Amino acid sequence: MLTWWEGLSALGRVFACAAVPATVLLLIQLALMLFGAGDADEGDGADLADLDGDGIPDAFEADGFPDLDGNGIPDYLETDGGAAEPAHGGGLHLFTLRGVTAFFAVGGWSGLAALAGGLSPAASAAIAYIAGVAAMLLLALLLRAVMGLQESGTLDLRGAVGLRGTAYIPVPPAGEGVGKITLLLQGRLTECEAVSDGERIPSGAGVTVTGMYSPDTLTVHCEMEE
Repeated sequence: MLTWWEGLSALGRVFACAAVPATVLLLIQLALMLFGAGDADEGDGADLADLDGDGIPDAFEADGFPDLDGNGIPDYLETDGGAAEPAHGGGLHLFTLRGVTAFFAVGGWSGLAALAGGLSPAASAAIAYIAGVAAMLLLALLLRAVMGLQESGTLDLRGAVGLRGTAYIPVPPAGEGVGKITLLLQGRLTECEAVSDGERIPSGAGVTVTGMYSPDTLTVHCEMEE
């Protein structure tokens, strides 16, 4: 190992200092992902932030944001069809911890390989940079694809706003508790917790979803009410 290090040029040592620790860190991250400890990517946890402590994520509250249709969800969270969009969007996240680690690991080893192949320092540095950027891009695309597969099988209750359902377990009057309703969401019959926006809703009554009370609880209106 010492002989290998001493045989490196100054640029080669820079590549090695970037590649070796980054590779170790990348392997640790991979191990954490395999054991389920690194599933959340950077920047994705803010969607459910509740800074005012009222029990409702800030992304679901209309304070300070237009809610022209009065359904309890700010208009900026909704599509043209009235269903809410995920707050995190579908863009690529290049400059994450994983992405930067992949940049240094792949770029460092690519630069070392280029130097070992007899290329000039300038050409080796260019190859290292291109390989590092390519690694970041490929990793971001891979993670987005994985997240898409996970989300495709997950119900998004925000898409239930405006749909009709049936009270399964009686829903207490507004502010007095939670009941359950059934409705057809994303092509399947779904049972959801719900709170009333008015009077008690008996079992079997038809309801309309008017908004989101929390990420896993709907606000509903009884169709029998005047």
